[in-house]
Amino acid sequence: MNQTKSLISKVFTLSALAISLAFVPIGHAILSSPIEETTYAWTGTQTPSVTDSYYSQASGLTGSTLKSKLYTFNKPVSTSYDWGRYEAADEAYDNSNYVICLYTRHDIPKSAHVGGSYSWDTWNREHIYTQSAFPNSDTDNHNIFACEGQINNYRGNLKFGEVTHNSTNQLTVFGHLTNNYKAGSYFEPCDEAKGEVARAVLYTSLYYNYTISSIFQSEAIALKWHAQFPVTQREIFRNNKVHTLQGNRNPYVDHPSYANSIYNPATPYTDADPLGGSTSTAPNTITLSPSTPTIEVSKTVTLNVTVDTGSSSVTWASSNNSIATVTNGVVTGVAVGTVTITATSTLNSAVKGTATITVAEETIPVTGISLNKDTLSLTVGNSETLVATISPSNATNKNVTWASSNSTIVSVSSTGEVTAKEVGFATITITTEDGSFTDTCGVTVEREPINPTNNGGCGGSIAISSGLIAALSAIGIAAILIKKKKFSK
Repeated sequence: MNQTKSLISKVFTLSALAISLAFVPIGHAILSSPIEETTYAWTGTQTPSVTDSYYSQASGLTGSTLKSKLYTFNKPVSTSYDWGRYEAADEAYDNSNYVICLYTRHDIPKSAHVGGSYSWDTWNREHIYTQSAFPNSDTDNHNIFACEGQINNYRGNLKFGEVTHNSTNQLTVFGHLTNNYKAGSYFEPCDEAKGEVARAVLYTSLYYNYTISSIFQSEAIALKWHAQFPVTQREIFRNNKVHTLQGNRNPYVDHPSYANSIYNPATPYTDADPLGGSTSTAPNTITLSPSTPTIEVSKTVTLNVTVDTGSSSVTWASSNNSIATVTNGVVTGVAVGTVTITATSTLNSAVKGTATITVAEETIPVTGISLNKDTLSLTVGNSETLVATISPSNATNKNVTWASSNSTIVSVSSTGEVTAKEVGFATITITTEDGSFTDTCGVTVEREPINPTNNGGCGGSIAISSGLIAALSAIGIAAILIKKKKFSK
């Protein structure tokens, strides 16, 4: 009976397994290890998982101001080098059990991580800014992609760049001819990867303060690839996934136009941003802020551009460069006066925005103060004026205040005149209005000595008393000598 039950149990188990296998899609491998993040395969049109309000703080900004703002509010929250991150982010199109490799563009099972040796169907994690040379970004998901192991090894620490396309430079991986090239110190990926690489470099250079030229043949080529190979559906999917896993986004995927706004404002980006709008459309209005700032000679102020719609790409001009100059929105005071700064749309010269700049005299700040005396002795009723030296000598604001620690003993005027009132000690302190720098002088007040010439007979009496004392002293000494002589007999 027990054997019969055992047989029935085995038959039931095998039947269940057969039924489950019937639902495995044809052509999909059964994986030997579980997927760390299983998702439905992504297909169709992808849209950013945020609205444009996510970037509201960056609205209308250009140049270094835009770059600084993006760095401030869109930093990574939780980076990781875990395989599961890349299994999820680099999932192949319409194939939830596979990843797509960055350079060879072929699908590999998610679980087929590189082990002891490379093969065409194993993958590794490729750092765009290389792990050894740029360790600060070695766990940032926007900087790391799934990549076939051998071509990852071919790239190594080479910079990205453009090389001659010939059979010598073209890379073959395990018998598969790829559209990747290597020559000298440069690696040129296939066209499908160039836009992704460029935008990863733009992202990583922003958030880790790297120079683009440290990983690219030149900044110009990076910007060229970014413009030449627009954002793909895969990149939008990947950006959404990394945002979920890491907590921030690659802004150059959501807003490709940011690259030109930062690095080349005079050249508008002509493709539509995934988050809507196209920078090829001229705005109707341009507003500059602040609109009426005051700066000092040799100081600067940055003007921000806000448009109602379309491109925020503008050219800048000053009505008088001898008073103030402007470069990419940064105004520098040259001489005292008032000047108008104008921002003109690069797509419609009739659309302008202006700001009125007032340039004032340069303020020279106080850096210190010292008194001519550290201590002072006075007698009751007498005065002396302390002299203060302010540094630098050409400081703009030389206003100071004087104070006595005990005005009953010593008073001090607004010009530093110190007057002794009663016997005792007090401290005089001087403080600058600009910067609150201080110095002190300790004042000792003594009673005025008695002047003999002013005391009539008393002076004579004192003199006589002094003489008597001298005489008595002499008599005393003589008496001692006589007494000594008497007893010596």
